Amino acid sequence: MLNLYAVLFFFIIQLLTVSDCWSINIYNPVFSPAGDRIAFWSVVGDNSEIFIIEIKNKRIQNITKNASKDTMPIWSKDGNSLFFISDRDGSNDIFRININDFKIRKITNNNVADFYPSLSPNGKLLIYTVIKGNNFNLFITDLERDESRSLIELPSCCGAWSSDGKKIAFVSRGDIYVGKFGKEKKSLNITRRLIEGLYVKDVMPKWSPKGDKIAFVGAFEAYSSQLYIISSSGKLIERITDSLFESFSFAWDNKSRGVIYSSFGISGKFRKVVDIYYYKSGEEEIEERQKRITKDEFNNFFPSFSPDGENVIYVSRRNDDDYLMIADKDMKNEYILLKGKELTIKDR
Repeated sequence: MLNLYAVLFFFIIQLLTVSDCWSINIYNPVFSPAGDRIAFWSVVGDNSEIFIIEIKNKRIQNITKNASKDTMPIWSKDGNSLFFISDRDGSNDIFRININDFKIRKITNNNVADFYPSLSPNGKLLIYTVIKGNNFNLFITDLERDESRSLIELPSCCGAWSSDGKKIAFVSRGDIYVGKFGKEKKSLNITRRLIEGLYVKDVMPKWSPKGDKIAFVGAFEAYSSQLYIISSSGKLIERITDSLFESFSFAWDNKSRGVIYSSFGISGKFRKVVDIYYYKSGEEEIEERQKRITKDEFNNFFPSFSPDGENVIYVSRRNDDDYLMIADKDMKNEYILLKGKELTIKDR
């Protein structure tokens, strides 16, 4: 049976730890495919809403405007709609909203909890985790045929597509597997040999854009989480972080050169605030590959690169408020896109 905390590590770390410790209320900002807009979700009043901000003119839209909890948006491949999770019908289901006319389509309807959607590179298939009691399984929905089925026979979660759409990485029983799409029985356990502690769960696989590597979290090792990069064959492994402090909230750059992430510190060097770091994959000593790119005294979370790799967005906790920040890739020039207190439940 899958461990609940391993399966929902992403939500525990990012939604509970971050929220409880720093009162963050701007979550998971993500660039549109064209890089001109950013979607994110925020707690506003007694519920949560999904917003879009246009980068050039800073125009903000509340696109869900509903009394339910709407969270975790991901963009469609054409940038005209968002998939998101909502409990508006009583359970956590996946919905799709057109950001132009705001028409909503319900994607899943199974009266259980659906989490962690991942859209195929061609935009036609959606995989997601279905949680029913203590059971966790990957499901797939054909968006054109409106057909859904179980994808993996093993207890499984946290599915992620490779960039060519031919492989899927997923978590089962605390290890990360890679399987060819349509050939689930040939899935390869790529992290079994990496157990280094008494209690380690490997979770949150994210493919590099080139599809040759996977970044993931080794959760609860020495009561912390560490980041790793592993080849899709499982033969080559790099440990990104090596400290007793939590490392979380990570994303690849657009050329598969490295990973940007949030952490309290690197190589045992603890700081009182959460900074953003960049790790370049390669042969150099680990100290030469890691670079702290935020050097202020604020807590900074949820970093990610723009599609062209020229900009970075992140959330910064400043003056008892959340600031959505954008900067160039070297973090030499940055400015505020919006402040969390500007967000309201308002008409579109």
